[in-house]
Amino acid sequence: MVANKAFSGLLIAIYYHAGDLLDEATVLKVNSSGWLYLHKLTAVISLLGITIHVLLHTRWIKMLFKKKTLRSANKTTKITVSLLIAFIATSLTGIICWLTLPAHVRLEAFEIAEIYEKIGIILTVLFIFHFVNHWRWIARKFSN
Repeated sequence: MVANKAFSGLLIAIYYHAGDLLDEATVLKVNSSGWLYLHKLTAVISLLGITIHVLLHTRWIKMLFKKKTLRSANKTTKITVSLLIAFIATSLTGIICWLTLPAHVRLEAFEIAEIYEKIGIILTVLFIFHFVNHWRWIARKFSN
């Protein structure tokens, strides 16, 4: 689900915002409205799943900040904390865009949408690093 959200977001950014395709133009037989609908749908599902994941690891997050171990944290921990911060920033700016911007207006005209788009790209890269760093654990959990 997160991959679908990232894919639809990157596709919207590349083809419709940066590429200046008209909203009626189709990419993979889907127009701008269709990609935006898919992006929003997967965003809601991803937001729920990621929120549950973060809640399951709340004790680890609290311990990290209470003991001030972040300064001496390893690369994986720093990526995870960066991912959490990027997730919060992307979620907030995405919700602001969704609730405040007109539905049929080109989003690149709004600074908050530009910020959302850039943070979303950073979030995607950090998610890939996070997934790669935890691949063995994920594979073990699903192989049992």
